This record gives sequence, C-alpha cells and structure tokens, in this order.
Amino acid sequence: MKFLPLLKTCIKALVRNPMRAALTILGIASMGADTLNIRPGAISKSGVNTGAGGRASLTNADCEAIAKDCPMVLRATPVVRASGQVIYGNKNWSPETVEGGSVEYLKIKSWYDMDRGQPFSEEDVEQARRVCVIGQTVARELFGDEDPLGKDIRIKNVMFKVIGILQKKGANMMGRDQDDSIILPWTSIRYRLQGLGGGSASTSTAASESTAPAESTSAAESAAESAAESVTEATQGGKVGVCIYTFDDAFMTTYRNALQEILEGKGYEVTIVDGNNDQAKQNEQINTFITQGVDALIINPVMTSAADQIISTVKGADVPTVLINREPTADQMSAYDKLVYVGCDAAQSGTFQGELILDTENKGDINGDGKVSYIMIQGDPENIDAQLRTEYSVKALTDAGVEVEQLDLQRGDWDRNKGQEICQNDLAKYGDQIEVVFCNNDDMAIGALQAIQAAGRTVNKDIYLVGVDALDAAKNEVANGNMTGTVLNDAKGQATQAVASMEELLGGKTFEANHQSVYVDYVKVTPDNVKDFQ
Repeated sequence: MKFLPLLKTCIKALVRNPMRAALTILGIASMGADTLNIRPGAISKSGVNTGAGGRASLTNADCEAIAKDCPMVLRATPVVRASGQVIYGNKNWSPETVEGGSVEYLKIKSWYDMDRGQPFSEEDVEQARRVCVIGQTVARELFGDEDPLGKDIRIKNVMFKVIGILQKKGANMMGRDQDDSIILPWTSIRYRLQGLGGGSASTSTAASESTAPAESTSAAESAAESAAESVTEATQGGKVGVCIYTFDDAFMTTYRNALQEILEGKGYEVTIVDGNNDQAKQNEQINTFITQGVDALIINPVMTSAADQIISTVKGADVPTVLINREPTADQMSAYDKLVYVGCDAAQSGTFQGELILDTENKGDINGDGKVSYIMIQGDPENIDAQLRTEYSVKALTDAGVEVEQLDLQRGDWDRNKGQEICQNDLAKYGDQIEVVFCNNDDMAIGALQAIQAAGRTVNKDIYLVGVDALDAAKNEVANGNMTGTVLNDAKGQATQAVASMEELLGGKTFEANHQSVYVDYVKVTPDNVKDFQ
C-alpha cells in the first residue's frame, strides 16, 4: 500500500475549498487494510491549543467528496461519538463506545455480518431512525440471558431498538473491550441525541491498492480511538416562520421553546406567532409569513379540519412546510410533496395509559366488583390525538379482558381549570364509584388531582390517575405518588425531528404520498423510572 499518495489525495480532495480548516490525518495498518481517520484542525482558545478535532468543520459532504474523488479509497464514513448511560428496564450500563456511522462504518470495522440480527440500512441512516446494533458485552450486561433483539434501550432518554448483535472481537491492542460498543446511524446521534443537524463529524476511510472494490475491508482501530465528537453545528441561515395553535398550552410551550433554541442555534432567523386557538387568525399569520418571504414554515394547526386550506396555501406559495402535533390525513398531505408531518402516534399514548392501569396490582378494579369504572377528561374531540387517546386507553383494558364502565366523558379543552372542574363535579356525582381518571393530557390531570385531593381521595390507594405529556409538574406528582403515571410526549425529540425534516425539505428532498409522517415514540413514565426523566 502506498500510504503517502493516498494521504496526499485525501488532503487534495478536502482543500479544494480554500476556506476549509486544516486537517489532521491519522492512519494505521491492520489485517491487510489501511484506515485513515480524518479530523478537523486545531483552534486556540484563551491561548490554549485544543489539538486535533478542536475545530468542528468537517461535514458529511466532505465524506462524500473523499469517497468520490479519492480513487484509492474503497469506503468512507462519517464518525460521530456520544456517551452516557444506557438503560434497559431496571438495568443500566455505560459502554466504552457509543458511535455513529454510515452503513460503510460497519463494513470498514468488519462488523457488517452480525452474530445475530441485521445491521442498520441506508434508509435507517437517511431517516435517522432509532435503531442500533450492540456488542456482546453490552448484550450481557443489559440483558443477561434475555434475547436483546427487538428490545428497546434508552440512551439519554431516547429509545433505540436493538436490531443486531455484533460479532465478538475481544480487546484491541490498546486493551479496550471492542464488544463494549453500541453502534447507531450517525444521523441518529446528530438528530436524536445531540439535537443537531447534518454538521461536522470525523471521517474514516478504508483504502487498498486493489483497483476493484473489496467485498469487505478490515479496519484499524484508530478510526474508533481517534474519532472526534461533534458538538457544534455549522450555521444554516434562512428565515423560518413558526405557527403555534396557542401559547397557553403547557406542552406546546415546551415544544416551541425547544424549536426556538434549536433553530436559533443553527443560525436561522425565527419568528414564532400565537394563533390564540383561532384558525382564521392562524391563516392570516401563514399568509403574512409567505408575504415576508420565509424559507420554510413549521405549523401547529389550530384545527386539523383546516388542513386542506393550509396545505393549499403553502403549496401555492411553494414553501417547504412541516406540520407538527396535529396530524392531517394521508390523503390531505399527499396534495403537496414538500410537506411532512412530525409527531407521535396518539394511539400509542392511549395504549400506554391503559397499560399503566393494567400494571397496577388490581388492574384498576379497586373495589373488586369485576369491572373498572372510569371517567374520561378529553382534550378537544375534534383533535385526532384526543380521539385516539380516548379510544385506545380504554381499548388496552378491554383487549386484556378487563370489563369497563364509562361513568362520564367530558371535554376539557386541554385546560387545567376545566380538568379540575370536571373531576370535581364527577366526584360529587359518582363518589367512590370512580376508580380511574383518564386525562388526555397532564395539564388536565393536574387539575383533576387538585379535585381528588380536595375530595379527600388518595391516588394509588382508592383512585388511579393518568395523563399524557410528562410535564415537569406531572413527573413530580408521579415521583411523589400523587399520579399513577404519565406518558412522555417528547417535545424536544419532536422539535429536533421537525427541524431535521425542515432541513431535508430545504435541501431539496420531497416526500411521496403515504410516506409523509415521521413519528417519535412515546414512553411510559412510572414511579419506578420517573427519576430517569427528571
């Protein structure tokens, strides 16, 4: 292998842009192949040189340029590192390596052929899917004798599904356990864990003197040992208009704050407006944004029934648009290919609420009469999330063979005061008959809790109470034993994905009909795991 020509070729490909930062390139020969780790150059802060990797200037485009312009390079991959505790059930572990790469990463590391399961795919990388492959040390420490395949693990409160078990490698020449590893799509680390876009990363390349691509390439461990963690993001720029259905909604307040932080952190000029729960007003706001020449829109519709009009408006103006929180139908969205919805599967949140009740010692049947008698405090019946949470929370019980009795169902409009009022009136009317209080969101659940306590009832003793959103106030009440549980509606995760989808649209991506919805999973929050979310 002629190392020097390869080195020169890689540098030449990267410095085509005279503004490009200096590079540090490290290499090592191993098992008949060479691996280069290409890292950004150093910068000085307060007179201190940060060393190689201090300047976060490399992007995935650089990786693609190396693969394209360097004929001696067989494979190239971005490399992004993360760290932190990994949790499964009541077990936790801190792996030596949590790294992200492309499909080529697994091939460079000679890990593409799994011991069990399958590697992540190109589509997994493109969609920043929450999937991972794990080493055998991680599998043993987290799962013991249990099969890890198909199970969900949590990294920094983000759920990832285990789809493959890496082949055993043992210790490297540095003495590090290579099997103590979790490998994810690099985009999943960038978007899901770091809350960033497609910014800087290290680049690993595998090269050979052979003119024909090898089926697989053995990689030197320097790729893993020297990879630099990316913690900054290149400025994107551009104007973004954000429409929120109302600023009074506690969950959407968390969501819009996360949106603003992420967008401004990327250098976008952001304007966020309050629709005041008035669809006509929001329509005017959308038209104003279009007149002002925004580059993209993020819209939380006041009414899903108005989706046709909203979509027609943004399509007519050719503005890339992300809809959030309230999902139109697939038929409605199919009218415009520069439109994507980012949210959660509301049916899942309802199912999780029901499962929280099923997980109680008596499956919700406090008085032992053979049925669960409940009241349902619904958000807005016109809202699809409210409809699905209402339906599926009860369906989870009936699917498990539990008989149910609905004592009352009333509209609470997602409002704490209304939740308190409805629960207060129902407690006065039905008294001890009420065994479970279902609330479509946490704000109404907090209101219901106030009514329950005022009536002298005790949650988890003579009544159960569940909500959705995992607001800080609700998590505190779960921790204190005053709520049976809640369901995490991951505002930051959704905001991160909304921005990522917006940037895909700005980059020219279009979405085909029936492939325009991107979902972020809910998570059950119970007294046993609530500390993980506080």
